[in-house]
Amino acid sequence: MGKRLSIVWILLLVAIVAGLQQGCSAPDKAGHPQGIVVSPNDSREYRHLRLSNNMDVLLISDPSSDKAAASLDVYVGSYQNPQDRAGLVHFLEHMLFLGTQKYPEPGEYQSFISEHGGSHNAGTGLENTNYFFDIDAAHLEPALDRFAQFFTAPNFDAKYVDRERNAVESEYRLKLKDDGRRGQDVLQEQVNPQHPLSKFTVGNLDTLADFEDRPLRDELLAIYKKYYSANIMKLVVLGSDSLDELQAMVEPRFQPVVNNHVVVEPPAAPLFASDQLPMQLGIVPLQNSRSLSLNFPLPKMFPHWQKKPANYLAALLGHEGEGSLLERLKARGWAEGLSAGTGLEDRGGALFYVDIALTPAGLDHQSEIVEMFFAKVQKIAQQGINKWRYLETAKLSEIAFQFQEKQNPMGYVSMLSSKMQRYPIQHVLQANYVMNEFDADLLSSVAARLTPDNMLLSLTAPEVETDRVSLMYQTPYKVTKITDADLVKWRAPAKFDDLVLPEPNPYIPDDLSLLSANENLKAPQLILDSKAASAWHFPDTRFGVPKANIIASLQTPGIDSPEAFAALELYLAYINDQLSAAVYPAREAGLSFSLRPNNRGIAIVLGGYSDKQAVLLEDILTALLNPEWDAARFERIQQSLARDMGNFAQQYPFRQVVASFNAMIKGQWTPLQKVDGVEQLAMAEVKLFAANVLENLELEVMISGNQDKASALQLVSSLTSPLDLQEAGVTQSVAKLALGEQRGQIAVDHSDAALMLYLQGRNDSLTERAHMLLLGEMLASPFYTSLRTEKQLGYVVAAFASNHLRVPGIAMIVQSPTASESELKSEMMRFLAAYQDQVAALSDKDLQRYKSSVLSGLEETPKNLSELNGRFMESLGLGYNGFDFREQLALEIASVTVETLSSAYQAVTAEQIRGLVVETVDGDQESVLVDLRKLATVYQYEFR
Repeated sequence: MGKRLSIVWILLLVAIVAGLQQGCSAPDKAGHPQGIVVSPNDSREYRHLRLSNNMDVLLISDPSSDKAAASLDVYVGSYQNPQDRAGLVHFLEHMLFLGTQKYPEPGEYQSFISEHGGSHNAGTGLENTNYFFDIDAAHLEPALDRFAQFFTAPNFDAKYVDRERNAVESEYRLKLKDDGRRGQDVLQEQVNPQHPLSKFTVGNLDTLADFEDRPLRDELLAIYKKYYSANIMKLVVLGSDSLDELQAMVEPRFQPVVNNHVVVEPPAAPLFASDQLPMQLGIVPLQNSRSLSLNFPLPKMFPHWQKKPANYLAALLGHEGEGSLLERLKARGWAEGLSAGTGLEDRGGALFYVDIALTPAGLDHQSEIVEMFFAKVQKIAQQGINKWRYLETAKLSEIAFQFQEKQNPMGYVSMLSSKMQRYPIQHVLQANYVMNEFDADLLSSVAARLTPDNMLLSLTAPEVETDRVSLMYQTPYKVTKITDADLVKWRAPAKFDDLVLPEPNPYIPDDLSLLSANENLKAPQLILDSKAASAWHFPDTRFGVPKANIIASLQTPGIDSPEAFAALELYLAYINDQLSAAVYPAREAGLSFSLRPNNRGIAIVLGGYSDKQAVLLEDILTALLNPEWDAARFERIQQSLARDMGNFAQQYPFRQVVASFNAMIKGQWTPLQKVDGVEQLAMAEVKLFAANVLENLELEVMISGNQDKASALQLVSSLTSPLDLQEAGVTQSVAKLALGEQRGQIAVDHSDAALMLYLQGRNDSLTERAHMLLLGEMLASPFYTSLRTEKQLGYVVAAFASNHLRVPGIAMIVQSPTASESELKSEMMRFLAAYQDQVAALSDKDLQRYKSSVLSGLEETPKNLSELNGRFMESLGLGYNGFDFREQLALEIASVTVETLSSAYQAVTAEQIRGLVVETVDGDQESVLVDLRKLATVYQYEFR
């Protein structure tokens, strides 16, 4: 995050001089604002305003959007916490949701958003605080009215100031065992104490206490008045209304935000003092993992956003193709993964990182690994700063911008409001894609800072010896000097001839043309139908992109046990690793693929530009059918997968509870249930397992997007020809819970308690699913308000519809640092009992509001090819081969009455409870997780 550029002020100078109260960019003939660069594939209209209080606003009109969204970014974050008031800016973010003068009820904003098909959130970063929401497009104006009050008239009610401290404490305690937070805590203790990164960011009960003569509320008000100033706020509003209508909504609501003309200076001190580097940290994680992180402070990179020197270097260092640093480290058995980039950019500078995931063997070769890294840096500096490489990357970025697809409106406005703080307004839409000038001197100057003497080396491993513990997250670590012998070796590394720079990318698309419009159909068409294979085709270019999706499901029986599924996971992990170097250029060129297990067998998913997809599919199938078995690679993959599975024990308790629930209800086993199977498999056993799987496959494939029928048939042929397909008869099942309550327990090593209560519907009909969706919608907001805001039971609190295959239900989950599992269960049941009266008293008007909210999500127009394809796969996955699942469900929702909904609620929550409770127990106890499908009747499905 860099210093805010002042060009946005210059752009409107003429308007300000003329005495206008606000400025806006006049539209060109295409409807785009003058000067704002818009993707050729973007039909939305944009307008930039400068309000009279100096707040910058970007309006986006999209008449085709079902959802509206807004985001306001304040260019202030945890850096601005007072030195002895850690977490105050984060706490301020929490407090703005708890009532304003116009809307004093603490849950009113949340309820309004939820009841009108929306969602909301906020986040406090180091230098930014970002607030955002989405909602049904028709309700944008009243939502903006509530949202604007955060920044004009918040209540900061003393009662909730005291209560919300507990929510921040819960958030802090939730992540006490998060290795990312623990590592960050160590870094914050080692950076220059004069730099604001050294401050604790989250806050807790101690830092947010009422100090003597310094009440927390007074300091909360003071920091709000100081920093929540219109001149460092950026607002983005997207809606289906016209630009004029959006402007009329925004101006009267956001012009009252006070402009204090605040100036937030960049950090005065460098991130590291002149005598601190080079430095080495040793950190002990909670997970069984090992990593080597090389960090290099850089000057500000944002001024070079059009040239992107750090991105260019990160792409070369993080390359995973043949001869790359990662590929060579893997060949030696020393590493499992590598990433590079600028992990920190603030107003004052940047921190470039290279993170290497080590194997246990790599831990013994860390000095050689670092030497290989500096050898790669040296090779890049001497041979890799080439215009053709830069232009190749620039071309790929240009293609990506040209064929930019719409994304989730809430994510889009949140991203843009943050970017407006850093980029000139006319380039804010394209800033991430721009690489418009090859500057060899600049690239060389940045590369020259990647030296041993400018490095913070951080080694994280269970084997590390430590001599101190960090204050806030109790992380054991040690600070040492790098030896002179290592520095000498790293300053002049050996050549390592097996390290090579990437060749020109063979996957860059040559043909970016679109299918003719007459190819478009209303629904996928069946182009292959046999007992062993079915293929669907949906040619469509409505989103204006030369992209396609290929989803192939290779279904096989015999994986209905954790041991068999573990074998399948290990086999596919091996194939993915074998493919990684060869197909990495395809990922760089805008192609994507995944090869993963699912509950029916093997899923192959390809996306991106259609031009070279056939080549990539052939590469995947060749590796899948003819693995290059190698004992060293197998051992590395096996150890890595087993470690990842074992590390699930360190996940947040609520995540372990949810995974355990899925294991009990439908056989989606937890990583801990599969880890023994992975560890005990020999390579010969996996080879035999893979051969058996490949002899018993049934194919289901969907090809959609920019692939015509002839191409689709060729792709289907490439799948069917090498496979010995046969009817597999794969079924899926969900436990049909008996009346009463069943229980599962998961042992966790965490001080928090977590509990999930699942209440299964009375049957698996579409009618019951409609009831459960509506009940989930109704419960979500009041449950959160009651158990989190009012009773402060924990940071993670949620109620929602919980549907599995065709089986409907509702669920509630809470993770708490203060209440026991039994107390959480009692609170849930108390809430459900109390809510009966509200359901019974529901008016037809209220019910219609909930219906509209549910239907808005159900009937929302897909924004891109992936979303459209997801709808098709959803229908197929539920047995609706007419691709009309959502349409049929919408009809059922429309037919629900107050009487039928009340009857469903009474039955499911009180009279005919079919419940499953999954809860945490202390880590020294035994977990009790039973596959309920094997103990009772089941809902069983075979969809073709």
